[in-house]
Amino acid sequence: MTAKGVTTDVITEGSYIEVTVKLGLIQILKKNFDLCELLLDNDDLGLECPVSPGVYELYKEVEIPDQAPAGKYVVLVRAFNGGDESENIGCVTGEITLGY
Repeated sequence: MTAKGVTTDVITEGSYIEVTVKLGLIQILKKNFDLCELLLDNDDLGLECPVSPGVYELYKEVEIPDQAPAGKYVVLVRAFNGGDESENIGCVTGEITLGY
């Protein structure tokens, strides 16, 4: 998955990403990830918190288990700054179809 965007604010410690995955109308996953930890894990980007305003392109490879059922999955990723849900950094929505 690749996402490119612009941030106009400094991204601070406590920022997180909320990932929701649905298969049809059924929500099968909703999980939060620490954004600053993810940046450190992808150190090829050279980013760490605090992140200065600017244009960024992020890439994340996601492994899909072999036992995942066939169907159309909708993935919603929302990012929030500094642990404050009211300060939305941005969002990305995507669809994945398996087995068709």
